[in-house]
Amino acid sequence: MKNSRIASYQSIQSIPILKAVILVFTALNALFVALTPLMVLLIKETPSFVIVNSATTIAYLVGSILGTLLTTSLFKEMSIAQVTKWVVYVSVLLFLSFYLRSVYGVFACMFTPAVLAGVINPKLNALIYRALPEEQLATISAAGISTFVQLGMVVMRGVIAILIVICSAGSPSLVFLLLSLLLLVYTIRNVASVVEE
Repeated sequence: MKNSRIASYQSIQSIPILKAVILVFTALNALFVALTPLMVLLIKETPSFVIVNSATTIAYLVGSILGTLLTTSLFKEMSIAQVTKWVVYVSVLLFLSFYLRSVYGVFACMFTPAVLAGVINPKLNALIYRALPEEQLATISAAGISTFVQLGMVVMRGVIAILIVICSAGSPSLVFLLLSLLLLVYTIRNVASVVEE
C-alpha cells in the first residue's frame, strides 16, 4: 500500500504540468470555499450588496453546463495551462470585487469560473488518463488527488471561520485577494514555464 502511494506520487512528480495544475486547483478550491461566508458577511454589513443565493446557484450551474458544452467547440484549442491561467485571473478579479463590494463584479466573476471549470474538468481528466500508468489511476485520482484537494478545502474553512469571527468583511476579502494574487504569481511562474518547456 505504501509502495503504491510512493509510486503514484512519483508518477505525478514526473509530469510537471499535471503537478502544477493540481496544485493550482487545490489552491483555487481552497480559495473558493470562502465565497459563501464572504457573501453572507458582506450582505450583513452592506445592505446594498444583495445577491440572492438561488441566483448565485443558477449562475454557477448555468456556467458549468455552458462550459461543458463549449469545451467541444469554442475552447477546444485552448490548452489546460491557458484555461488554468484564466481561472486564476478571474479569481483575482472575484476577490477584488468582494474587497470593493461590487455586487455586479462578484456575480460576473462567479459565473466565469463556473464556465471555465466546465471547460477544464474534461481536459484535466484526459490529461490524467493519458499521462499516468493504468495500474495507478485509481490510487492517484481517487486517493491522491481527491484527498489533496479536500485537505486544502478543510484547512481553508478553518481559516475563514477564524477570520470572520475576528474581522470585519473587508479584512477577509483583502486576505483572500492577496492569496489569489500569490496564486496568480505562482501560476504565471510555474504553469507558464512548464508549458514553455
